[in-house]
Amino acid sequence: DLHGAKLTNGKVETHPDLVNAYHEYRDAGWAGLRAPAEYGGQGLPAVVSAACEEMWCAANLSLSLLPMLTIGAIEALFNHADDEQKQVYLPKMCEGAWSGTMNLTEPGAGTDLAQVAVKAVPKDNGAYAISGQKIFITWGEQEITENIVHLVLARLPDAPPGVQGISMFIVPKYLVNADGSLGARNPVSVVGLEHKLGIHASPTCVMQFDDAEGYLIGRAGKGRCRHAAHDAAGRGHHRTVPAVPLVRDLWARRCGGSAVHRLPAVAAPPGASERAPARGMAAAGGHGLRGHRGLSAVPRTGAAAC
Repeated sequence: DLHGAKLTNGKVETHPDLVNAYHEYRDAGWAGLRAPAEYGGQGLPAVVSAACEEMWCAANLSLSLLPMLTIGAIEALFNHADDEQKQVYLPKMCEGAWSGTMNLTEPGAGTDLAQVAVKAVPKDNGAYAISGQKIFITWGEQEITENIVHLVLARLPDAPPGVQGISMFIVPKYLVNADGSLGARNPVSVVGLEHKLGIHASPTCVMQFDDAEGYLIGRAGKGRCRHAAHDAAGRGHHRTVPAVPLVRDLWARRCGGSAVHRLPAVAAPPGASERAPARGMAAAGGHGLRGHRGLSAVPRTGAAAC
């Protein structure tokens, strides 16, 4: 965080150590840990990757967000894209050569998806022209990977209001040629970096789409994009809130069956650190969250893998 990401002439500059660390991570095969084996991933159970992801987050949260968003985008494409789209994007993403992002939030709308206003206008070639702005896009721009596959929520001209009228589109940073090579730069740009209290090394971007070429995932609207967005947002990392009751139960059992709010105030013995109770609560919380994270990965692992 002492050397945060910087925006210079439309390009995001990240610390060289992060670049090298990601390349070593990718070359060692970690990027495809739970990515589908049929597209070059290892196809390991989600419970295995959950344990590894905890260590990556603990080692460097800023860097861990890059593969986290990518595996979320991989899951969204694997579950909702057509076969041709999977063949074009998934092999490079599972390899870690290309990264993925999720573009939901817009200025003035926050997380209210019903207010999504980014436009998707049909083109003669079957693609769509995507125009508008998204905010708070983690690793929305960087030079670490060869390409960035943006998954963007947008609204067709004749779409109904509300969440049923939004669809999801693939909007790559670089267009992909028929032979799989990278083509022209898509008109997708970063116009600013958000100022944050922490994780400065991870660029949180304001993204501008100026009639960028995008490709519809699934059918237009139908609410299906909500499920795809759930995948792409990295759902395994957003299931810690329900773990609070588990943490309280663990703490209560460690304290002889007393609920946290009923524990009597006990003076610390002479020479003892006043922070000892806080450390105990933190340890209990860590164990509870770790256990819940493992449990939340089981449904995505599948009975066969278990």
